[in-house]
Amino acid sequence: MEHQLAYIQGIKNSVVEPYESWTAIYPDEDIIEPDLQLYTTGRFVLGWRFPWDGCSGPTRDTNSMRRGCGVHDGLCRLMQRGLLDRKWKDQADIEAYICWRQDGAWKWRAKGWLKALGSVDSYVTKAARPKVYLAPKKRKKPLRSRNDIMKELKGGT
Repeated sequence: MEHQLAYIQGIKNSVVEPYESWTAIYPDEDIIEPDLQLYTTGRFVLGWRFPWDGCSGPTRDTNSMRRGCGVHDGLCRLMQRGLLDRKWKDQADIEAYICWRQDGAWKWRAKGWLKALGSVDSYVTKAARPKVYLAPKKRKKPLRSRNDIMKELKGGT
């Protein structure tokens, strides 16, 4: 058995306690995932440790943009997984805009980002799983057994 760690890169933010909000997105049935929940009532939950990469594109992550980007990433992630119909993409963009404005983003900045989100559908069409890396990549020597390493630690070899 090869001992490698599988990991992804590019995650900047992670939810430390579940975040709940109300949206105007109403799926046909409740969507319950370990990291995301969206109910037929519009209740949306970013679960504990939900990861997202922050604001995309040529912009700075600011407090006025961060929550909206997290909500948008969560809703798009449900679409990527095939759990939420893509017909909700425009409303997901609007949910981000609402968060940005509530959090104090300038109107012109929020409108510019809303327009940018609407012009690009790739966010939803990206693969549901990011590229997975392995560590270590290649071994120069065969993997040593746990017993051999324990003997070494105890001064045996």
